[in-house]
Amino acid sequence: MPAARNTHRAPRHAPLGSSSGRSDDEIISLSSDDGFLLGRQKPKKSGKKKTKPPPDAEIVEISDDDDDAPVQPISRTQQMQRQIDQLRQENIRLKHDSARTAKELGLVRAQLVTAEKGKAKAAIDSDMDEYLSCEICTSRLWTPCLLPDCGHTFCKSCLFDWFNQTYNQHLASNPQYQPQRAHAELPANVKAILRTIAPGQLALVQQLLDLYGLPAPKYTCPSCRREAKTRPTEVYGFKKLIHVIAESNGEKEPAKAAPSLHGTRSRRGMPAAQPEDAWAKFFPA
Repeated sequence: MPAARNTHRAPRHAPLGSSSGRSDDEIISLSSDDGFLLGRQKPKKSGKKKTKPPPDAEIVEISDDDDDAPVQPISRTQQMQRQIDQLRQENIRLKHDSARTAKELGLVRAQLVTAEKGKAKAAIDSDMDEYLSCEICTSRLWTPCLLPDCGHTFCKSCLFDWFNQTYNQHLASNPQYQPQRAHAELPANVKAILRTIAPGQLALVQQLLDLYGLPAPKYTCPSCRREAKTRPTEVYGFKKLIHVIAESNGEKEPAKAAPSLHGTRSRRGMPAAQPEDAWAKFFPA
C-alpha cells in the first residue's frame, strides 16, 4: 500500500488591515513519508496596488513593416502621385525659367554684337585709316591706282591731277610738243635710209629729227619721286575692299562730276571725272 501523503497547512499571518477570511496567499506544502517539505513563502506584497495592464484590445502597435500595415499600398500610391504632380509642376517652372533665360541671353548677345561692331569701327578708324586713304588728298581711296614702277597707290583723281600738272608745265616750255610724235618710233625703212646717209649730212638729219621728236615730260611718283614710265593700273580688288569697309562705317562715295579732258576739279572741290582712257594723254599707246 502506497504511503499516504499528509497535507500540512502552514500557519498564516494575516497582514494588518486585511479582511478576515481565506486569503489567496495561502501556501500549501505537500509532504511524503520522508518528511515534510516546507514551501517557500511568497514575498509580501507592497501596500501599493499594482496597475493592471490595459486589455489587449486597447493596445495599438505602430510598425514600419509593410506586412503589418495593410493600408500601406494605397498610401504609397498616393505619395507617388503627389511626387509626380510636384515633378510636373517643377518641370513647368523650369521651362518658364529656361525660356526667360534664353530671352535674356539673346538680348545680351545682341548687345555684345553691337559693342563688337562699335569696337571694330573704332579699330578701323584708328589703325587702317592711313591705308584706306589717299596720301595726297587724305580722302578714301574710292578708285585706287597703282604705279607699277614704285608700287605706291593713290586715288585716280589725285594721280591724274599730278600728271596733268607736269604735262601743262612741260607744254608751256615746249609749245610744239605733241605726245604722239614724242613717243613715235621711226619706221624700219627710215632707219635703213639713215644708215646710207653720209656722215657729213647725218648731223643735219639728226637735228631735224630732234625738232620732230621733242623730249616728253618726265612723270614721277608723288611720294618717292621715282620716274613713272608705265601708266597707272586700277586695283579692283583693293577698291572693292575699301568700299565694303567704308560702307560699314556709314561712308558713301561722293558723286562724280561730268568728264573732263583737263582733269580740273569742280567748283565744290570734288574731283572731276576723267575720260575712259585717262592715261592716254600722258602715256600714248
